[in-house]
Amino acid sequence: LAPIAFNQAGNEREAVCLDFAGLLCGARCDLRIVPQTCEDKKKKQFVSADQFEVYEEPYILQEGEVITAPLVRKDGNIVTLTPGHATRVWIVFNSRGVAPGKYATTIALKPATDGSIARRSIPVEMNVWNFTLPETRDWPVKSFFWGPNQFLHDETQALRIMHDHHVTHGWTKSRLYQFGLKNHKTILHGPKGDTLGYDPELAKTANEEFFRTAKDLGMRFVFGWGTPKHPTWFRTMSDRLTGMGFKSEDFVFKSLIRDEFTKKNIPTMADDRAAVLPDRLRNDWWFQAVYLSVPPPAGATIDDIEEAKLPEFYRMWTVIRGLTKDPKRGPDVIRRLKAKGCSVWTYECARYMQVKNVLTYYRFYPLEAYSLGLDGAAVWCSGSRDGDDGFDSTDGYDDGIMWTGNDRRYVTTKRFEAFREGLEDVA
Repeated sequence: LAPIAFNQAGNEREAVCLDFAGLLCGARCDLRIVPQTCEDKKKKQFVSADQFEVYEEPYILQEGEVITAPLVRKDGNIVTLTPGHATRVWIVFNSRGVAPGKYATTIALKPATDGSIARRSIPVEMNVWNFTLPETRDWPVKSFFWGPNQFLHDETQALRIMHDHHVTHGWTKSRLYQFGLKNHKTILHGPKGDTLGYDPELAKTANEEFFRTAKDLGMRFVFGWGTPKHPTWFRTMSDRLTGMGFKSEDFVFKSLIRDEFTKKNIPTMADDRAAVLPDRLRNDWWFQAVYLSVPPPAGATIDDIEEAKLPEFYRMWTVIRGLTKDPKRGPDVIRRLKAKGCSVWTYECARYMQVKNVLTYYRFYPLEAYSLGLDGAAVWCSGSRDGDDGFDSTDGYDDGIMWTGNDRRYVTTKRFEAFREGLEDVA
């Protein structure tokens, strides 16, 4: 078999994709793909097999089309070959922590149970160049995926995935620090007569593992979907996080204005913003606004935004990708927001994103943001919010940059991997 070759910088992922086809009739075969540890005592080389990741990318029927979407890692790296069917296997070499140099090893192909099938091996060559891409926190273009609102996935596990894929900001649902979730789809509300709009104990203690993991990894994060309005909630969260060593720019509040707001939405929560503004200025809190720019008269123009002094409140602006790319309006919006000291990002909607072109919509997206002089690129949404397991299009909304497994843990898709490649292109 011809060797598989990896050529990359340090702290970079490179993938090869193999097609396995069950062409011949007969029994199904459970095949194990097993990378071998590289150990050359003469050259004093050692690269653990842990640096390799193996994913299956099965062909599935989604929304009437045959696609290959989820990238699933299984115990033992077992891939099932079925007569008359094919599947793709990704073999990823992660060079994080590997010293520069040329290495060689093999990947063994082993039957999981059928001893009558011959074992084979594929030669592997790894060339790690003598420079290393930055740590996630220092990436030259920032990024995050937001949503969904209610689904109770494992936020800490998702944070680790983001860090491993060079995504600078994690996502945490502010509902967890308000009154919590009753179940995967139902938000809890406060007692009758409540005036704070949140449970003070949850603001002080909820989701502690997430924060500690973010601190250990150097990750920033966004509080999403309608934080409480009362100024004391922001003070409590700020005191809690700065007490852990976070800086004000490390956590972002996505609140006090409607997502993708229109002109009529601007005055709706003006009083709430005014109550929080003194603290925001004193503590340099970061708030995020998502600017859809629906055409007038419904949509808000950049003049409307400046007149309402929104840039004085919102430090982080996430502007719809179509506007940032608009050669007539885009440069003016970007320039005027940056002139107010704002961080300006682009974002795109990823609903039904299975039908989008992987290269233009995902791989080239971070490079586009960087070439426009923007600070970051964002995508809605991070994962499916309905359905029993996130892998069956008949049971709910199965979309997102990641899919959700039976244990409420995320599985990356080829679209996420393309976005990660785009981040590495920039670096």
